[in-house]
This record gives sequence, C-alpha cells and structure tokens, in this order.
Amino acid sequence: MITSNVGLFEVPHLPAPAPYEALAAGICRSDLPGLGEIFFVPGVKTLPTGIGSDPYGDVLRGEEVEAVGLRELLGLRGEVSFVHYGSHHKLIRTDDQSVLGSLTTLGGELLSAVLGHTILTSGTAALSTLGEIDLEWWNRGWAAGKQGGFARAVFSGRLAGQLLGAAPEQVTAFLLGAVSQQDAVLLEGTAPLVLYGHASFTGPVAGRLWGEGRDVQVVGPELG
Repeated sequence: MITSNVGLFEVPHLPAPAPYEALAAGICRSDLPGLGEIFFVPGVKTLPTGIGSDPYGDVLRGEEVEAVGLRELLGLRGEVSFVHYGSHHKLIRTDDQSVLGSLTTLGGELLSAVLGHTILTSGTAALSTLGEIDLEWWNRGWAAGKQGGFARAVFSGRLAGQLLGAAPEQVTAFLLGAVSQQDAVLLEGTAPLVLYGHASFTGPVAGRLWGEGRDVQVVGPELG
C-alpha cells in the first residue's frame, strides 16, 4: 500500500485492462530522504462499468507485479488467472498483453479476526503452529460454509470443538475450509489457475480443484 494515499508516495491506478508496457511506463521514481531512489509501480483498478466486471469494481496494488513476474518465471502463455492468499485474497486475471482485471475478498483478515478476536480463540490453533491440514475437517468447513453461510459456519466451528470433540487444530482446519468456500467466487471461470501465498489455503484449495479436474498450479514460498 506504499503507493496509496496513505503510503509513502501516491501513484494513481491504471484502469484494466492494463497493458504491461503501460504499467512499466507508469512507474514513478522518487528520491526519499534516508532511502534513496525508489521506483513505485502504479497498480491496477477494475472499473465497475467494465465488461464482465463486478458492480463495485476492484483495485490492485502490488499483486499485479507478482502476477507478471510469475507468468515469466513459470513460462505461462495465454489467459491465466492467479489467486493470491494473504491478508486479502485476490483473483488477478491476465493474458499475454495485460492485467485484465481483479476481484478481492477480505478472507485473510476475516480468518485472522475470528482466530484472534472472537469466542473461538480459545478453541483454535494459530496458523503458525499448524502442520499438515486435516482435510476431513477442512472439507466439513467448506460444506458448512456452503450450506449455512460464513457466520453460521464460524459458530459451527465452536460447536465442533464443544460437542463433537474436535481438537483445536481440527477446528482451525474447519475454519480454513469455511473461509475458502466463501472465497469460491475467486475460483470461477475456465482459465488455468495459479495459486500462491499462504500454504494453509493453497494446498487444500488446489486439492479440491484437482478433484474437480481443474487446471491448477500451486506456487511454493520459494517463488510466491
């Protein structure tokens, strides 16, 4: 967010579809005291009036650079969609010429809030302590989110611990599944998908999509 209006140096977004050449041409340079010369990339905004866009539009700051870099590193061609799992979860649509658009959810921050600031805190495990995700409980969370919505699924995680004897790690896996299901809108479409970011999301989501026959690639922490 360093190029936002609350960052170090504001640079206006470019509207999608944003050609890669335009992104490069839009880079601004500034000599900041104590830091030296810094290059700031403009970011991309998806306008709500664009063809096939969400009625509220969307914005990217930083992930467009990751997507362009991953296209090059992985040798990808044609239309490819990237799904970034971090504090915000983002779909970034690209082709050989441009960043076509994006879609964002608050998935990562919602999970962090639930784990750290709700009644579920005492019955869950921190993401940093998780080993292998319990896929049975992850899939239960996905199903609960699909059936009753996110708010009910979250409370169902508490009930899983209290009434079904689920361990804290299993409850956290359940919540990961529920958040992932609420983010399913990011996984729609027919373009190949590249998932990167927090492994607690990328691994289980990729496994589910592979089971559906989807063309999905996971980028590990060495690249993503």
